[in-house]
This record gives sequence, C-alpha cells and structure tokens, in this order.
Amino acid sequence: MKNKIIVGLMLTVSISYANEIINKTISLEQAIEIALANSEKNRISKYDTQIAEAQYKQAISANLPSLDLEIAAVKRDENIVNLTKGEFALPQDLSNALAMMQAQTPADQARVQGAIATGMLPAITMPLDFESVVMGDETVVGSLKMTYPLYTGGKISAIQKQARLGKEIANEKDKRTNQEIIFDVTKYYHGAMLAKNVTKLLKDTSARMDALNDLTKEMYEGGSENVKKTDYYRTSIANSTIKAFVVELSSNVKLAKSALIFSMGVDPKSEIKLIEKEDTSKLSNDLNFFLDNAYQHNRQLSTLTKAIEVYDAKIDEAKSEYRPNIALFGSLDKIDNNYDGGMSNAQNDDSWSVGVGAKWNLFNGFRTTNAVSEAKLNKMKMKEQQNMLKNALALQVKKAYFDTTSNIKEVEILKETVKTTEANRDLNTRAYQADMVETKDVVEAQITEAQIKAKYFQTIHDRALSFANLALVVGK
Repeated sequence: MKNKIIVGLMLTVSISYANEIINKTISLEQAIEIALANSEKNRISKYDTQIAEAQYKQAISANLPSLDLEIAAVKRDENIVNLTKGEFALPQDLSNALAMMQAQTPADQARVQGAIATGMLPAITMPLDFESVVMGDETVVGSLKMTYPLYTGGKISAIQKQARLGKEIANEKDKRTNQEIIFDVTKYYHGAMLAKNVTKLLKDTSARMDALNDLTKEMYEGGSENVKKTDYYRTSIANSTIKAFVVELSSNVKLAKSALIFSMGVDPKSEIKLIEKEDTSKLSNDLNFFLDNAYQHNRQLSTLTKAIEVYDAKIDEAKSEYRPNIALFGSLDKIDNNYDGGMSNAQNDDSWSVGVGAKWNLFNGFRTTNAVSEAKLNKMKMKEQQNMLKNALALQVKKAYFDTTSNIKEVEILKETVKTTEANRDLNTRAYQADMVETKDVVEAQITEAQIKAKYFQTIHDRALSFANLALVVGK
C-alpha cells in the first residue's frame, strides 16, 4: 500500500472527469488520479499558490522604478496676481547724485558734499504699491514623476524574502492537500471494498444456511435421533438474522461508494466498480527511518520551519527603520495657462528636475525597538511550536508504524485461521449429514467462519489505512 501511495503522488494527471458521469471499473490508482484532477480541495489549494505567486511578484516589483503620470485641469475664480507694497531704497550712489541735483546754491552743494564725504547722507526711499498678473485663471498641469529606491535599510529585501517564503509555504500546503486527497480516496476506497467483501461473505453464509435449513428439515422429518424441530427453528432464526445484515450492508456498500465518488470530485450519478487486488505490502524499513523522513518531509513541519524564516525576515524589516531611506527621483513637467506672462512663459512651461532624497527617522517613541522585539518574540514562540510539533509528529509516526506492523502480523495470522474455519465448517457439515454432530455445532461452525472472515477483511482494511496514514504522517 505504501508503494501505491507513492505512485499516486507521482501520477501525471491528464484526464479530467469533473462534473462528468463515469461508469467504469477503477483501481485505487485510477481513483487517486481522478481525485487529484477534480477535487475541489485541490482547486482551492491551487488558487492559494497562485495568490502567493502574485504576492511574490508584487514584492519583486520594488526593485524597479515607479513612474506616475499626474494631470490636473484647474479653473480659478480669477487670475493669480502678485501685489507689491512697501518702500524701495535707492542705491547710495544714486541717492547722492539726486541730492546734488536738488542742491541749487553753492552753499547747499557744499553741505551735500560734506554729508556725502562723512557718510551721513541717508539713502532716498520710494513708496511701492502695484500688482502684476502671475498666472491666468485656467491652468492645465501634467507631470511624469519617477522614483527609484537606492537604499531602504534592507526593508525591500526583507519583504521580498517574506513573499518568497509565502510562496514556498503555499506550495507545501498544496502538497499536503494532495496527500490528504490521496488518504481520503484510499480510506473511502478500502471502506467500500470492506463493505463489499463483508456483504458477499454474508450472502455466501446465508446461502449455506439455506442449505443447512433444508437439510435440518429433512433430518428431523426423517426421524433423526439428534435433530429436532427446534433445531430447524434455530437454523431459520440464525439465517433470518444473517439476511437482515445482508440488507443493511448492501446499503452501506452504496453509501461507501457514494463517499468515494464524492472524494473523486465526479458527478454523484456515477456508477463505479472496484478492482479487488491482493495487497502484499510490507514495511521494509525500521522506525528510525520513518522518523527521519518525517522530520525532513512532513509538510506541516516544513510549513512551520519556513514560517520561522518568515519571522527572521520580519526582524530584518523592523530593523530597517533604524537606517535611512535614500531614493533617486525625477520629473518632467508641462504647464499650459491661458495667460502669456508672469509665471506662465516659455521658460517655465516645460521643465524637468532630477535629484536624490534621503529620509532618516531619528526618534519615533521607541516604536521601532518594540517592533523588533515583537518579531523576535514571535520567532521564539514559533520555535517552541516547532519543537512541540516534532514531539507530536514522532508520536504520530510511532503509532502509525506500530499499527501497521501489528496489522501486517494480524493479517498473516487470520489468513491461516480462515483456512482452519473453512475446514472446520466443512468437517462439521459432513458430520452433520452423517448425523454425527448436533445442529448447534454446525451452526456455530458457520457463524465462526463468517466472524473470522469478517475480522480478516476488517484487518486487511485496517492494514491498508495504516499504510496510508503512515505515508500521510511521514509526508512522502
């Protein structure tokens, strides 16, 4: 069975039966192939992997520059004007010249020259009070802006690492989903097989009880000393009970097949027949082999290990706030205004700019320190969960391994016991025909054979499930 599970994992799914009615005889491997192609759980899991891939690509895009086109059309209630008020001081040389021009007599000229020579002549001021149009009331502005991060303190690389690990975690979960689908199909397949075999067993037992019933009637009517009419009633009651079980189990067979069809993801109206194949699987390795493989390949443990790596990246992301952010930026600008003059002129209408900017947070109330502490504590918590999962996983592997070894041995024992009960039933039947044993002995032989065979079929079912469970826990 272990080999079947591994083969099922390696199947290349090429045929889809989703929403189709199938009527065919299928093996376990075919049922697994159909389920992997059509299971709704599998389709949901595939969406999760695609979402993780999209998130990873979003993170990778941070390595590329961003370009933003901005366009705005503005209508104001009036023109933008510049209102100038105040005083304007003339240059000292000009003030001196004007003062000399205003001196009309030689005496006045002499005083002005003396003031100029001593620097005592104040500059002449003139009042200012005028307005000018800067821009008109209708403006269209277009800008193409580029930003390219040169250094982010490791923040971008940390986010990208988280996204990459998120994608890997989604892939691990997808593999786990496939393994769960395989386990479910295996469980339902062998459950249906068990119901089918036990039903057939009881039908065969009922047919032999019918023959025994007829024989009992002939013997007590023929004057047998050991067989009485009460023996006939006893065999009839036992046979009726068996027939009632047959009816109940026939319904269980249909229900078990319905569960299998559901797990395969095909139309519920499908009719399938199961291929019965003797399973001779054996455990070829010891317990430590399965423990080592579980630590390496169990998908839940792998997911938790990658989650710890995610928190390493989260720590790096939080620490990036200690470092500056440096970016290259540039822009192309176009201005179209309905006024030709002021700020709106040929020189200003088309322009470009390029530069480097830096931002460094010097203090944010210890927010960054606490963010780093939070990420570290989450990582420590996750590592404790990892250790707990390892211990739990070891227990699960041991139980699955011991169950499997026990079921293998039990099947071998019951296989020989079945042969013994068949011989015992045959011997008692022939002895009963010769009137050498009592009716209760031959009835007991029939019932015992049915019980042992039913136990044998149950153990075969349990062995198959223990192999499947071991494969699921190990993750390979």
